[in-house]
Amino acid sequence: MYSIETCLSPALWDERKMHSPFTVIIVDIFRATTCFCTALYHGAAAIIPVNDLEYLQQWHQKGYITAAERGGKKVDFADFGNDPNAFITPLIVGKEIAYSTTNGTVAIEKALQSGCRSLAIASFLNLSSIVDFIVQQSQNVLILCAGWQNQCSFEDTFFAGALTERLLQYSTYATMDDATKMALFLWEKEKNQPMKTLENNSSHLHRLLNLGITNTLPYAIQEDICPVVPRWKDDKIVV
Repeated sequence: MYSIETCLSPALWDERKMHSPFTVIIVDIFRATTCFCTALYHGAAAIIPVNDLEYLQQWHQKGYITAAERGGKKVDFADFGNDPNAFITPLIVGKEIAYSTTNGTVAIEKALQSGCRSLAIASFLNLSSIVDFIVQQSQNVLILCAGWQNQCSFEDTFFAGALTERLLQYSTYATMDDATKMALFLWEKEKNQPMKTLENNSSHLHRLLNLGITNTLPYAIQEDICPVVPRWKDDKIVV
């Protein structure tokens, strides 16, 4: 029997109860993991997560495509911000994208610093594909929600519940973790009206709306439109 555990924020990573080996699933619905899935499905060769903006600028100077945001706003020197729709373009086909975000790349770095090497990227866009991948791994699974500046976020928790529900349909998975159970409870209660639920409850969605970013929600909650499994390999995220 394999266990499911959820970290609702990177700040809780060091307090996890699960021990290796396990598969880490990174979740940042608004919007890094949604962007990663979109870019890789539409032809990008790899995503290179970078936390430090000065380091990212070095990648930019080397000729790499760069994407970056801070506080929801595109960083001036970057080619892209954090809008998944922008990655539906032939400009990225076959290219590696050096990428830095406020929360998503922080969560990835946190997991990798602990020695984790089995890491994948999840969103509603690749939900069924990521479930299949997890089941094939035959390992415990730890869902790491990127949250917002080390606090938990409604949308990432909501997705963790959706992923948990799918995994529990397999007799090989179970959970005794309260965070996972809370996420599952939230998802089961509100899954029939996801758009209304997130509109009413996601503070990060309202943060983006206040910046004039209005296309986040309708795109990010579409299931299985980018059926890829982005995985960590050789210091990059690839499919």
